[in-house]
Amino acid sequence: GKVVLSRKKLVAMESWNKIKEAYESGETLEGKIIKAVKGGVIALTDGSQVFIPARQASGRFVQDLQSLVGTTVNYKIIEIDERRRRVIGSVRVILEAARKEKEEKFWAEAEVGKKYQGTVKSLTSFGAFVDIGGVDGLVHISQIAYKHVEKPEDELTVGQEIQAKVTELDLDNKKISLSIKETLEKPSKSEETENDAE
Repeated sequence: GKVVLSRKKLVAMESWNKIKEAYESGETLEGKIIKAVKGGVIALTDGSQVFIPARQASGRFVQDLQSLVGTTVNYKIIEIDERRRRVIGSVRVILEAARKEKEEKFWAEAEVGKKYQGTVKSLTSFGAFVDIGGVDGLVHISQIAYKHVEKPEDELTVGQEIQAKVTELDLDNKKISLSIKETLEKPSKSEETENDAE
């Protein structure tokens, strides 16, 4: 005549149902990364463990997955195996969606002559790629400064905040040409002569 109850099983069932609902509705969930495992990390959400593959754990490649442990992330469920009670999540799909939204907003408002605050993302022999709010533009080496620039790294560093002006927009190929030079005060003739002498 005894009745055995299990609160643990009830909580687990409720948690599983929430996961299923989030999967069906495309809802964004929040979870804490509790451990790194082979091929990915495990996030804990309302008592449920969700496997997030390494390629889905961030918007960029993460060499050391252990560095994600302890962080809280937003993710979406991209796959459920009910038989095995296995859940796969993705942080990347959220970041990609946010990036796409920023990109669409940029192209809707972009125009030649407009100035943007940007961050130097990478340097090449011919210039610098600058993030201006979710999209990258190229500052050609000739557009870095009024003086002659031998190498972009002589004037810029990765991560540096700069102001850049849009000089050209290629809507078909989604390419942006930028100029840092055109946001600067033009040097006087005497300063130009000094720079040339240097």
